[in-house]
Amino acid sequence: MDSSSALFIDASNLSFNDVRLFADHSSKTKSFLQAELEKTNFGNVTVFSWILNVEMERYENNYNRIDSKTISIYLKRFLDQLWPYGNLKTGKFLAPIIG
Repeated sequence: MDSSSALFIDASNLSFNDVRLFADHSSKTKSFLQAELEKTNFGNVTVFSWILNVEMERYENNYNRIDSKTISIYLKRFLDQLWPYGNLKTGKFLAPIIG
């Protein structure tokens, strides 16, 4: 593993207990993820969670993406295409009881 590797984590089960940790890119969660990422050689960590977007009446996959300072340009390009920054806007949301 090096700066061209990404760590993808499905945290849907955790968001059931505290959906605020994963929706709308909580600054507390981002700070935690950034600090943990700096202890590794990964170029990125992205945490996914399924939530219910109440305003749009849909079940959707939300994510928090954190890039390391030394991320490979190739990994960054790949992530920018599939999980770009700034595209998620979730207002009122819930964690589903059954997914």
